[in-house]
Amino acid sequence: MQEEVSALETEPTSAEEAVLGVTIPDYALEVALRNALNKPEGPIYKSGLESLTSLNLVDNNINDVSALSGLSKLVEVWLDGNPWSLEVIHVRIPQLKAKGVFVTR
Repeated sequence: MQEEVSALETEPTSAEEAVLGVTIPDYALEVALRNALNKPEGPIYKSGLESLTSLNLVDNNINDVSALSGLSKLVEVWLDGNPWSLEVIHVRIPQLKAKGVFVTR
């Protein structure tokens, strides 16, 4: 289940964010996050990402989930069917679980 986010929630909250936006290191994750935010183009703002509580990222060919670790409201994420590196399995996913995020993989 992906939570819909309104356009207002994806607007920048600071002058710096308005210029820079957020960089997502994994292109497949960026595409999935854009879908979740209903924002096909333009900068992705931290304020929009932080409004996400649930993400379905199944079978998206995502290799790097490090961008998810700063999402304070994220409570569940489905990651099944993605090609995971040892860093993701042993570092990134445990970081999410330690924050109380329900993770399937």
